[in-house]
Amino acid sequence: MINSKWFLVLAAVVFALAFSFNQNSLVSLAAADNASSASLTVTGVVDTTINCSSINLGTGFSPGTNNGTRSDTQQCEMTINTATNTVVTISVNSTNFANGSVIFGQQNITYTNNSGTSGSCLTSFLAAFTSGACSSSNYTDWVSIAAPVGSAEDRNMYFNVTIPADLPKGTYTGSIYIKFLDVG
Repeated sequence: MINSKWFLVLAAVVFALAFSFNQNSLVSLAAADNASSASLTVTGVVDTTINCSSINLGTGFSPGTNNGTRSDTQQCEMTINTATNTVVTISVNSTNFANGSVIFGQQNITYTNNSGTSGSCLTSFLAAFTSGACSSSNYTDWVSIAAPVGSAEDRNMYFNVTIPADLPKGTYTGSIYIKFLDVG
């Protein structure tokens, strides 16, 4: 005679096996690929060297004159290094220059990307961060500069100063700002 306790255990085992079999028969045993979309963002790196920590705009000017032909002492050398991985545009601006309370306006200092004479394309610092306002073709080497491959990219900036006829004697100081913008 079967003990009722064992009968219940045997019934439970048979039920568990039947349930397990039925459950496996409802599930596909074929392996399926599970794909998920993924993305990666690489930030732009603009690695530059500016060789003009102190810009000599000239000395010994007389009122009503300008420094005429620019020279190497009135330039700023800018380098876009090979670690740069994006397209770069150079922009320039300045503050007014002052000697105490006397202001020498930024409109009296212009810049260009060539070392020609004062008749060349000169751009005023009055415009908010610009690459050069006189003609876009004159500054094409400052706009959308491709990331350097193999060797660094060098650019130069030259300054021209016009001294107003009524400007008092003195040393005038201010700041020139150079920005390398990631435009890639």
